[in-house]
Amino acid sequence: MFNYANDIDIYREWARVVARNEFAASWSRPYHCGYIGRKWSKRYAHSHEEILQNFGPLIAHHEEMNSIFRQAIGDYGYLVRSKDVEEVLAAARYIHRTA
Repeated sequence: MFNYANDIDIYREWARVVARNEFAASWSRPYHCGYIGRKWSKRYAHSHEEILQNFGPLIAHHEEMNSIFRQAIGDYGYLVRSKDVEEVLAAARYIHRTA
């Protein structure tokens, strides 16, 4: 999420810090970024396709979660980013809305 909020590669920067003790990227956090997880056991009002259709430009990444993390953060996750925090919150409400 730090990468998407700042348009940087935090892992590359971590490697630079370890190897050269320098952080070269500039960051200003131009985006708000949030993780929105869903569980297969819940019945949601909106399908995955509807989510992508309505919020596609805001979705930086989405994927099925590794089984080790599912209980804590859900079976499927969306990373949503926007310059407007209200857009991120609206996407979260839409994605989490149950039927």
